[in-house]
Amino acid sequence: MESGWIALIVLVGSCVLSWLWSLLTAPRFNVRGKHVLFTGTENPLGLAIAKKYVKKGAKVSLIGPTMEVLKAAQSELQKVAGEDASVFVFECELVDSKQVEQAVQEANTFHGRATDHIVYAASRRIKPGYFWEQDVALMKEAMDVNYLGAVVLIKAALPAMIEAKNRGRIVFVSSVDSLEFPVGCGACSGSKSAIRGLADSLRNELLLYNISVAVFYPGTSSYNLLDTSKSFKSPATSNEAGEESANEGSITTGYSTFTDQSPAATKSFDKKAKVLINGLWLGQYSITTTWNGFLLRMLSNGVAPRNNTFLEWIFLFFVGGYHFLRQKVKETSLKAPTRAGTAAHV
Repeated sequence: MESGWIALIVLVGSCVLSWLWSLLTAPRFNVRGKHVLFTGTENPLGLAIAKKYVKKGAKVSLIGPTMEVLKAAQSELQKVAGEDASVFVFECELVDSKQVEQAVQEANTFHGRATDHIVYAASRRIKPGYFWEQDVALMKEAMDVNYLGAVVLIKAALPAMIEAKNRGRIVFVSSVDSLEFPVGCGACSGSKSAIRGLADSLRNELLLYNISVAVFYPGTSSYNLLDTSKSFKSPATSNEAGEESANEGSITTGYSTFTDQSPAATKSFDKKAKVLINGLWLGQYSITTTWNGFLLRMLSNGVAPRNNTFLEWIFLFFVGGYHFLRQKVKETSLKAPTRAGTAAHV
């Protein structure tokens, strides 16, 4: 009995010490005077994150394909930080290497310093649907915006970041659905998973240059998006701001659009942005906004750093059981599509 109590005390003590160590070694969120390069501020989540940065005194650069939208975001940020806030905007296609390189160079010149932080929040969503029913052109567009744009931007900004020898940071905004891969998200899951793979590789390489990497997984996961996708609305994104797409309707949970401008939605995005900033303050690599996102992140963590290694290893046993039971329940509730059972429609 005594040995059991000793083991319990050792486990609890290890968890507490791990948590205290993370607090003591946390990098904090000091961005005053730093040059932060943003994409995706045309959507409310990206804009909410940018507002958190300018409130802390960051020098912000916004890039994207539509100047009108960039100017609107610039105006919103200046309302938060004052008219004298340093906000640079540049119109460019995120997948065009030459345009992005020019954007980075002009942003660095405007602020008088190399990029310190990059926040890649550009996102292209596709209406949930069975994979064989999706438009390949839309899937390619999602890959361009969600993944390839990040590759182009970081490749353009990194040389100056490394040469400056400042403590840099790269933040990728992904989705909690890239941790569970719900039914109906096959068209987008590849691009969001690619972002995670890129982040994992960069995290290891950029340790050499004192540049940290983080991945943000906002949203609440839904096992079957097709249950609620009848009223889905495809968002206006980096490549189609303000335009109606062929995918119309309302929205689901983790697959959420970033176009809802209602006060309730704005408050929700602000809360998500705050969660991200808190995670960055603590130096976390994987940051989630909901409890099931946290559990999914623990299960699919791989070799990525854990937020509290001892505590998470203890939780893994219970989380694994929970996930297994949840998976079985959800699988039994799935219904095959009307035309399923033949290969004629594939």
